[in-house]
Amino acid sequence: MESRFGWFRALSALMGLSTLLVGCLQRELKPLIPCTVSGVVQEVTVENVDKVDFLFVIDNSGSMLEEQAKLKDQLPRLVKTLATGDLDEDGAIDFQPVKDLRIGVVTTDLGVGGFPVETCDGDGDGARLLTTSAPKPTERPTVGDPPAVCGDDGYGANQKFVSFAPATDAGQESAFADQVACVAVAGTEGCGFEQQLEATLKAVTPPSSDITFAQNSKGLGEANGFVRDDSLLVVLLITDEEDCSAADPEVFNADSETYKLESSKINVRCNRFPEALHPVEVDGDATQSRYVQGLLALREENPAFLVFGAIVGLPEDLVPSPKERIKDLASTILDDPRMEYAEIEGSDGTLELKPSCSAGADGDAAPPRRIVQVAKGLDELNASVTLQSICQDSFKPALDAIIRKIADALGSACLPRALNPNKDGLVECGVVETLPAGRTCSEFPGRELDRIEDGREVCRVNQLTATGASSTSPPTGSGWYYEYDDVQDNEGADSGSWTDLELRCGHGSQRIKYVEQFKPVTGAKVRLECLQPAQEAADSAVDVGGFCDPAKDKNATNPEGVGLICDGPKRSWQIPCNDDSDCAPFVCDTTTRNPETEQTICVNPTCGG
Repeated sequence: MESRFGWFRALSALMGLSTLLVGCLQRELKPLIPCTVSGVVQEVTVENVDKVDFLFVIDNSGSMLEEQAKLKDQLPRLVKTLATGDLDEDGAIDFQPVKDLRIGVVTTDLGVGGFPVETCDGDGDGARLLTTSAPKPTERPTVGDPPAVCGDDGYGANQKFVSFAPATDAGQESAFADQVACVAVAGTEGCGFEQQLEATLKAVTPPSSDITFAQNSKGLGEANGFVRDDSLLVVLLITDEEDCSAADPEVFNADSETYKLESSKINVRCNRFPEALHPVEVDGDATQSRYVQGLLALREENPAFLVFGAIVGLPEDLVPSPKERIKDLASTILDDPRMEYAEIEGSDGTLELKPSCSAGADGDAAPPRRIVQVAKGLDELNASVTLQSICQDSFKPALDAIIRKIADALGSACLPRALNPNKDGLVECGVVETLPAGRTCSEFPGRELDRIEDGREVCRVNQLTATGASSTSPPTGSGWYYEYDDVQDNEGADSGSWTDLELRCGHGSQRIKYVEQFKPVTGAKVRLECLQPAQEAADSAVDVGGFCDPAKDKNATNPEGVGLICDGPKRSWQIPCNDDSDCAPFVCDTTTRNPETEQTICVNPTCGG
């Protein structure tokens, strides 16, 4: 019988999968012949976070005045967009607005270990959150005077960061942006040996971490008091230089016997002596660097709640599109000749890195190879990552990219493949929420207690009817629903005509979506668990358990010549039968008949029907 039931060879593997899925869920799922189905188990990111901690890491070296001016120009729009959720400024909400926004600033100046280098004093700003205004620019007043709201102590009263709550601060977006600019315009008197990655990590790492910094010091995450456990953490680097995060500060010593280099080559010490820097790869693996592991340790349970962005010396034509992944493009970016470390003689006769991009009169930028490697490692471990070019005329595209990443993290969950709604518009999936400690399922509409895990209630969430993305009438009621792309031939269209699903998940995509007023509580962990046929690609061969549309599909033959019928209730291809002799080694399920055709089908008695 093996020739008839070629799919039996996969039986044991699929049975194992179905057992795993049911075991994870710890409740009964109505299976669709589980020995012939595909499974999806996914911890989904839904709109269960409404706090954003946004850390700017600003290069405050001598070449950054124009770039800080570009940032200042875009801060009001950034704040307003996050507060309103209106990205395209048409008055409609494009994503769930941030309810609680916190912004802090650190610089790339960590000093040079006490060695005598001009503009590099002591430990610099030491990854401490800035609390003071930058000195008023005098030589090139591109940025202009600090906003009127700025005091001598920056934000005022020695604040380490500023906060904005749209519900209570509506209409104050511009004033808040001015507050941020008091400190984000960090000046140009910082150290020319920028340690972007080290400053970022030190600013947010708690002292309990095993990671240590210069002179065996601990991270300042607790002292800065910036990062909340239940927030979306956003880190944005803005720099026109390569990272020089030193593991051995001796590299900054112009008289070093270990790192010998004449004084005219001071600007290329870091790329000449990469062994003195903290590695951004471990045995060729970017995911294992201290920066990737250290940042993700802050969002260990959900890497998607870390957004890492960098506005750096990336050639503009190498900037990834919104749907491209850094992990897929990193090799192409790093292999580009413009991204190589090439040394040229500067106007003052010293050597410097050949620029990887130029903003004309606004200056040049060096190849950010180390920052690209860290971005790649974070992306590979499912943090949200974007790389942008500092050589763009305006920072609007770069900050829009960051906003989209934030919106994605606040948005609904994209699924890896299409699911198969039954005749009632429901998919054979369960969504369960693990609530924060002390909360109960009975507090929230559309939830039922499923079990207790580690003292926390796990709720089963009510499912509503599946809906196409183009629908103007989403389901009503409390709970979640399956949303699918029902727009044909839209891939080549202007993005203005795309549905929200297409913008967030791509063409031909699908996701889990909550009814707006019944989203998970902040801090809940949401899990999607499915046991059902998955829809196959259009060119896939028809076979048992595969998706079919009973409205148009009736009969088919699989690659082994077995006749199949489209079973309406299950919306999948099955083998018809009259009795057990048609199904050996399985059985004919004569207890369940298709209500339209009265046809019975073969099932695996071990798995059920």
